Amino acid sequence: MEAAKSAMTSALRGAEQDVIGEALVYGNPTGLSALRQLQGLRADLDAQNARINAQDARINSQAEQIAAMSRSCESYCNVRLRFLSTWKRDIMGSTVTGDSRYIFSKAMMPLMAEMR
Repeated sequence: MEAAKSAMTSALRGAEQDVIGEALVYGNPTGLSALRQLQGLRADLDAQNARINAQDARINSQAEQIAAMSRSCESYCNVRLRFLSTWKRDIMGSTVTGDSRYIFSKAMMPLMAEMR
């Protein structure tokens, strides 16, 4: 019992009071140093989480842009095929069965209406 009391007394004699982060702490220099390191790691972790969230937002934005470009590319290709097929028929005077499919396609009508 005396050994424990003596160890506690010597620990309290070497203890210090300090403010780490927003907390008032009391402890020996080794413990205070560990708390400071922990506070620094928390700050680093918060900064890393902020960077990850910003990167995630950029990735989501780019994914939406890629999806929009993919949709517009498909529409563009369909309109281009229809234009070229019509040009071959009207200007060059030659048609191919595949070309007629693009010229008279009902699926192309909504796309052509959007372009007007």
